[in-house]
Amino acid sequence: MKKQTKLRAVGLCSGIEGFELAAEDNGVEVTATAEVNEDAKLVSFLNNGRKSLGDIRKINGADLGKFDLLLAGSSCKGWSQIGNQLGFAHSEGDILLHCIRIAKEANAKVILTENVPAIVSHSQGKSLEIINEFLVECGFTPFEGRVLNSAHWGLSTARKRWFACSFRKDVKHLPLVWPDFKKPPRHIRADLLPEEEVKDLYVDDSEFVKADRKRPVDPYSSLMLGYVRKQFRERMVWSIDALAPTFMAAIGGPGGPSGLFQMDDGRIRNLAPSEMLASMGFPKNYRIPFHGFRGGRLVGNALCPPVAKSVVSMVIKSLNGQGVAK
Repeated sequence: MKKQTKLRAVGLCSGIEGFELAAEDNGVEVTATAEVNEDAKLVSFLNNGRKSLGDIRKINGADLGKFDLLLAGSSCKGWSQIGNQLGFAHSEGDILLHCIRIAKEANAKVILTENVPAIVSHSQGKSLEIINEFLVECGFTPFEGRVLNSAHWGLSTARKRWFACSFRKDVKHLPLVWPDFKKPPRHIRADLLPEEEVKDLYVDDSEFVKADRKRPVDPYSSLMLGYVRKQFRERMVWSIDALAPTFMAAIGGPGGPSGLFQMDDGRIRNLAPSEMLASMGFPKNYRIPFHGFRGGRLVGNALCPPVAKSVVSMVIKSLNGQGVAK
């Protein structure tokens, strides 16, 4: 039997390296990462000791050395329903195309990417058609993707994200068998810190308006209890005995970016970045030196490592001629 060689990966638009953690948990060696956000670069260096390559627009893939997997955590700002959905017209709308270009220059075997589900339907699907056409021009197969819900992995936030995979055309592999998890739902209460560590996260709840909402039939849903003063997304208040809604870095105001949650004593607060990390499945020893909004934005831009781990495992098994990913 032929001995399998260790796979190598490069991460682009790495953020706080959720994709890279997932790859390493599968035994993949991450040889380089690239990120422009200074806070994210610091968090990654503190946890993994890697120095970022910086702006991917300035990277030539041929200079990265030999690697197999390109992990493209491309920007969602042009595609998200929270924004103005400018698509390719957004200042970061070309980021995924640059990731594909780099994969071609590096002769990588596989491109793995993650984004908001809205990228699939943007401009009636035409944007994804353009991306897939560029993949084919660069010698890769069109993206095969699935929208996966982190709650199904037993995490305490319902974060739905589109994961997609593309193979270099000459790479032999089995058909992808996408992970299909339905672990029991986990509530955000399980990830809350002791009171003495979160005293500064409480907000003025004097104008709290209770909503007449019944618990959702779907156990993998969040439960909104009401809102503070106005019924806007950044002022909605959620139950700690349900899943947290997806964290959104673009949301400011009193609930940004974690959302607001009502504690047992009736008071209302944000989540700490470390609570957000725990709910998304980051390792317990993962360090983030920023408290409040500054740290929360980094987590709101991240992906859930356990979900990404399953996707990376699926790709490795496809390349190695094995069965279902775990």
